[in-house]
Formats: sequence, structure tokens, C-alpha cells
Amino acid sequence: YLCFDPAVPSSFVVLTHNWDFTEVAIYSSDTGRWTTVESGWIDKTPIGLPVFLNGTLHLMTTEYSIVTVDTEGKVWGQIDIPGNMRDSSDYPFIGQSQGRLYAWCINDNVDVCQLLVWALEDYGGAKWALKDTVNISELFGRDRYKYVEPLAIHPDCDLIFLTDRRGKAISYDMDSKKVHVIGTYKTFVGAVPYVP
Repeated sequence: YLCFDPAVPSSFVVLTHNWDFTEVAIYSSDTGRWTTVESGWIDKTPIGLPVFLNGTLHLMTTEYSIVTVDTEGKVWGQIDIPGNMRDSSDYPFIGQSQGRLYAWCINDNVDVCQLLVWALEDYGGAKWALKDTVNISELFGRDRYKYVEPLAIHPDCDLIFLTDRRGKAISYDMDSKKVHVIGTYKTFVGAVPYVP
């Protein structure tokens, strides 16, 4: 995982782990050396794309929590996700926007399939605030929840990007509730979010 502050991109850290996540190797561009530390992610399996925020790497896990580590491998942590995200059809996604950690998922275990978006309000108490709830049919014009996949969240505003894996990719503005088609699913296959 590559971690850097966009204001100082020449100073970066690379974190990698062994196959069973018991050790993490950290490369620092400042020292030009690798160090190996024992992992604080015991019994946790990170998945998905990392989020680097406030000097800390965040990763979703298969255990429906978010694990964290600082760039020196000294401070390890875990953040519980909102309880109802455990009921989603797929693992929740995480991202950063406006200096805060966000988590979102597709919940298909209700009468209507919904996108749920949460913002972390308090790291210490793992307090999440529900930012938005919207029916998938309102976003895509039909209930295609089996194929909806979140792509990313905009780093500077309340804009989320999704695709229905069969046709279109959209942007959804959580403030104005506006939906814009931005391309096709094929446009975004294999794409990863760009963090400026």
C-alpha cells in the first residue's frame, strides 16, 4: 500500500504484509530503509482498496471492521462499522472525503434495495453519522441491486460514484440528489480511485 500526503508527495511510505498478515514491512522514503514489525491485525483479513487519511492507513476487513495502522507501524487500531452494514449484500466500501472517513454499502435486505452512506464523526468512540440513504431504483431507474457496485467518493464534496456492472456508471450528489451518467461500466473496469 502506497501512503503519502498529497501536499508532500515526494515523502511516502509503502506498507506490505506477508501472506497470513502476521508481519508488515514498511519502507520509508525519508530513511530509504525497510523495517519489519509484527502485525496488529491478528485474525483480521484486509480487503479492498486502502484509504490513507490523517497519517493512518485504513483497510476494510472480511470481518466487517476497519483496521488501521500509522506509517511507522507503531499504532494499530480497529474501527467497527455501523451495525446495519453487516446486513449488506457485499462488503462495505470505504473512502475519504473532506478530511473524514466514509463507509457505504448496498443493502438489499429490506423491502427496497438502498445505498447507505455513513461518515465517521468520532474516531475514539467509533461514532458514525448516517449521511445519506437512497433507493437504488432512484439512481439507476430500475432495481438492479444485484449488479450495483460502489466505485469511489469524491475527496472534496459529497459526490459518490457507482456502476450497475451491466451498463452505466453514474455520479450521485448526496446534497442536491442529482444523478448524472458519466460513462459505461466498461469504462471503469479495473479502475481505482485517484486521490489528488
